[in-house]
Parts: sequence; C-alpha cells; structure tokens
Amino acid sequence: MEIICDKCRGKFKISDGKIPAGKTISLRCPRCGAKISVKYEQKKDIGGQVSDNMEIHCKEESDLSEKRDSDFYDKPFDFLEEEEKTALVCESDPGVLKKVINVLSVMEYHITQSSDTRDALKRMRYHTYDLVILNENFDTKNPGSNDLLIYISRLGMFVRRMIYVCLISSRFRTMDN
Repeated sequence: MEIICDKCRGKFKISDGKIPAGKTISLRCPRCGAKISVKYEQKKDIGGQVSDNMEIHCKEESDLSEKRDSDFYDKPFDFLEEEEKTALVCESDPGVLKKVINVLSVMEYHITQSSDTRDALKRMRYHTYDLVILNENFDTKNPGSNDLLIYISRLGMFVRRMIYVCLISSRFRTMDN
C-alpha cells in the first residue's frame, strides 16, 4: 500500500500485512515528521466480495504536542538502510558530547542522543544499537549504580555481543598516554 503525506506530499510504501484490518496505526512521515494515521478496513459486499477501504490523516507537528507522553512518540518510525550503523550517546558534558558526535559523524553513524537514563532505556528497548557510548556518571551521582550500565550487563549474551559499549570513566586506567 502506498501512503502519501498531506503536508509534504512524500510517498512511501508499507506492505499490506503490516497494518491489521480494522485497526488504526500512527507513524511519522520520514521527510517532514508530521503524524500520519492510517486506518485499514476490509468490507464484504452483498455478493461476498471483499473490498479494501483505507483512511489516511496527517497532522501538523503542533497537534502532536499533547501526545508526547504516549508510546508513539517514544517509537519514532525511523528508516535506516540495511547496513547503516547506529550509535546511542549517553553523555551529559557538552564539550565531550560535541567531540563524540563529530567523530561518529565522520564514521557515518546514525547518532541518537539521550537526555536521561529513562530515555536511553526506552530507546534501547526498541532498537539494538551497534555502539553505545556511556559516561559512568550519566544521570547518576554514584557510578556503581548506573541503571543503564546495569541494564546492559543484564542483557542476554546474544544481544550483548551485537553491541559495542564504550564506557567513559575517570576511575579506571585505560593505558592511554
């Protein structure tokens, strides 16, 4: 099925099996970020024929401000190429953050910045990142009780082996000169 955004007239395709009949799904336009609601219905005619009916509604970004706490906002409809690398950066120092982002941009990573531990955990719940850069003092005063580091250490071995974790710390020696 082809979906057209009312705001930017962008076109993209979603396979028919992805949208359950009778349900409404919400997603973001990959070009302009507007919310698109898609409702897909199958109706039976008198003769037993099945016909498809689809409604598409597009909302401006300002209409979404009241829904920022919903699950939809936490799960953006991102389009990533098949081989694209992703990185999650959890750093609160702006100087270090700028340097890390510059390096990751040169390395062609799709970068996601996290504002706090809760945001990072939500993002990691829906996507397995190739690289996680984590400051041990990120959103905590005690480095030994960093919730994000505890979450990563408790992941299954299969998932953990797909993630490269870079821990920024002042407590451990790195042998860098």
